[in-house]
Amino acid sequence: MRGTYFRAWDTYNEAWADEYLAITEDGHVIEIKDDGTTEYWKDRFIIEFDTGLKDKNGKKICGGDIVQCGAYKGKVHYSVGVACYCVGDYTPIYQISRIENESFITLKVIGNIHENPELLKEK
Repeated sequence: MRGTYFRAWDTYNEAWADEYLAITEDGHVIEIKDDGTTEYWKDRFIIEFDTGLKDKNGKKICGGDIVQCGAYKGKVHYSVGVACYCVGDYTPIYQISRIENESFITLKVIGNIHENPELLKEK
């Protein structure tokens, strides 16, 4: 069985989680500690899944990433209404490749919403 890549932002420590984590069917997180004990969390971690795509440098693109394509940049998120990963205001991520002929090749992860929220602020 192939696992699903995800990362978790620890809202208590304001850093990426480096613990062993599992996700329950209802979306909660189980932290597996070094001593074998477990802890069940409802609100501590923000889970961000891999989109299955990579940017121009081969870096995985995950929900919560901030990506840039030419002058356009936005946050990657999953849209239930569109049923796919989107960037910014509900633009499906795969449609970025249609903005310009070669634009998908230039799609680049420039940060993430937790560590670099200023990247999305208008100047």
